[in-house]
Amino acid sequence: MIAFRHFALRRGARLLLSDIDLVIQSGWRLGVVGRNGCGKSSLFAALQGQVEADAGELDLPARLRLASVAQETPALPDPAIEYVMGGDEELAIALRMFAFAVTLVAVATGFGAVVLTLWRTRAKKNAVATA
Repeated sequence: MIAFRHFALRRGARLLLSDIDLVIQSGWRLGVVGRNGCGKSSLFAALQGQVEADAGELDLPARLRLASVAQETPALPDPAIEYVMGGDEELAIALRMFAFAVTLVAVATGFGAVVLTLWRTRAKKNAVATA
């Protein structure tokens, strides 16, 4: 459970959240909505321990696991789907195995030079993306 007790949060002189009393039970699914600048990102920064409350308490379970996606991501040469899929080790292994099998078939059928060139180009891009 996550508990906010008389929680307040400022960014500079601006008061974003004031006197918040809230308990979020394990298993609940919540959405946080609001206009730009109202404190959504600051709230998540507090949950991640990146900023501290200006007043009150924020109690988090010791074994809490949070996942987040940064608002700003670095510019990458690859499409977003390739970046995301690159983080899945099992998928990456399966794709490499598939590409190897395609290469074997291509070599056996006489298209090996074309497939090997494509494979090397793809492997170089993946090496740069994972480095």
